[in-house]
Amino acid sequence: MDLKKIWKKSQKNTPDFAHTKAPALNAFRQVLSDTSTAETASGTGGGPPPPPRVSNLPASDDEGEPRISDRVRQHILQGDNRGGGHLYGTNIPNKTEFPETWDEDQIMNAVRRVHANPSHIERKANFDNVHCTIDGVRIQVRMNKRGDVITAHPLDGHGVMRNSKTDGRLKAPVPLGSVQIPGVPL
Repeated sequence: MDLKKIWKKSQKNTPDFAHTKAPALNAFRQVLSDTSTAETASGTGGGPPPPPRVSNLPASDDEGEPRISDRVRQHILQGDNRGGGHLYGTNIPNKTEFPETWDEDQIMNAVRRVHANPSHIERKANFDNVHCTIDGVRIQVRMNKRGDVITAHPLDGHGVMRNSKTDGRLKAPVPLGSVQIPGVPL
């Protein structure tokens, strides 16, 4: 049984929504588990098949949560040479920062919630942006076509601040609804 071929075949008729792939993966694993149990019980299988190689499957953990690498977490929170830096107090010029009351874990949990249940999906050629308002903060999460989180940032909302273009220590509030993105509802 070639798991890679089975997985690819199962994805041909599945919409390429990253948030549907984790449940599909879990269902796929359940079918494999049920099949291997039946084969072992009947004496025809000779034991369970080897586990699927993770590199061939969508990026999620066993509960369907997106995997967010340490590098991406660092990018979102503190920033790196490509940008990012949205934790309150990073003071990077012209960046939005999450509310001062949100700690790193709360930010990353909000990113996971947006990934899992977006209110809007904006499809692009090489990535998708998903949006949702969490606790009064509208958040955008960018994912590659495999569903991996690439970056995330607050658009606007309660406690969201934008650093000035010249001095990141000077901040201005960004009230919910003040950022307009064509086709993205508030």
